[in-house]
Amino acid sequence: MRLIQSQPSSEPEKVQAALEELVKAQKTLAEKVKGPYFFGEEWSLVDAVVAPWIVRDHVPREHRGYERSMAGSKWEEYAKALETRESVVKTSSVSDFYDII
Repeated sequence: MRLIQSQPSSEPEKVQAALEELVKAQKTLAEKVKGPYFFGEEWSLVDAVVAPWIVRDHVPREHRGYERSMAGSKWEEYAKALETRESVVKTSSVSDFYDII
């Protein structure tokens, strides 16, 4: 959340620190993933909590210089597994609806 709240034009150092904090947390989480979901083959509450953040990570990608690859291939694989799960796809809004500007 700090990454989104930081203002790139007036607080570039805060944006960079928040970006590094996010990537570090994602790497830590990815190391614990048993794959393809957090505990292995079964969808869990952990995945249900993380999925909405992954589905919406287009916001920091578009506005704060974030890329999933920054957190490594394990994070990218986990994110892909969550965002492409049928139940997640069916319950997520299309990001085009949020493009106000």
